[in-house]
Formats: sequence, structure tokens, C-alpha cells
Amino acid sequence: MLGIMASDMKVCSRCKVEKDVSFFGKRKWKGVTSPSAYCKECISANTKEWREENSEYVARRLHNRRPTTRIQEKQWVAKKYKDGKYRVYLLPEEHYCGQTEMVEYRIGQHTYSNKITEGMEIFGSYNTRKEAKLVEAQFHALGWYGRNLSDKKFCLNSWQYEN
Repeated sequence: MLGIMASDMKVCSRCKVEKDVSFFGKRKWKGVTSPSAYCKECISANTKEWREENSEYVARRLHNRRPTTRIQEKQWVAKKYKDGKYRVYLLPEEHYCGQTEMVEYRIGQHTYSNKITEGMEIFGSYNTRKEAKLVEAQFHALGWYGRNLSDKKFCLNSWQYEN
């Protein structure tokens, strides 16, 4: 009877209090599962102390952590790359013209899709998307390829899209 009672109790290595095994987390080591050396309360307190002492590191890690959902991913990318300017860029090797607010991210997409991005030029930087679209449309009219040729036609005489 005492042997069973003794195996259900354990002394925490930090607070030195004897507690039931259910107050300890599980630890796997070399395929064997055993109770942790510290009780859950001590682990929680230790973690809290460490986070308070290293608050700058924790904040930096949380800020740089990539999101898990598609919507969070778009928001994260926008926060990281957008600067409020719309740029018209040219990829001369591909005879491609485009406009974006996130140049580094867009070039990364082009590289991933096996486009040649060496020699990329920023043609202009604009405050509004409409201005950038107008300049991009003029390049498309000159024969440059681009992403927005098939889905929308930009009217060169006005600031509106034609469907």
C-alpha cells in the first residue's frame, strides 16, 4: 500500500514541495515518459520571470513570427513591405511591365515563377495607384507584357477602368 502511495507523489526540484504526480508535466526522454522535475506552477512562474526579464526579445520574436492564416499572411506581408508609394517597374529581359506597392515582395514572386529579374528598373514612383496604372497602361500599349492585360483594360484617356 505504501509503495503505490509513494509512486503517486513526487517532490518538485524547485519549490521542494511534495505533490501528486498530476501536478507535474510529462517529459519524454529516449522513448520513456516520466514526470517533469518541476511542477507546473514552478514552470509557469519560471517562464513568466524569463519573459519579463527578456521582454524585448519576446516582443521581437512575436513581431517577426509569420502568421498562420491566409488573411493574416496578407496583412503581415503588407505591413512588412508597403511604404505608401506605387512603383512602375520593368523587367527588360522578359519585356514585362508591372506596378506594385511592394517591390521586394513582387520581385520575389517573379523570381519564384522563373522570370529573369536581373536588370529590373523602377520606371517611376507615384502617390496613387491610378497614376501608376496609367503609366503601366502606356507601357502595355507600347507592347510590354504585364499582369493586368487580360483581366482589365485601362482607358488611357481617363482615370477609370473599362470592363
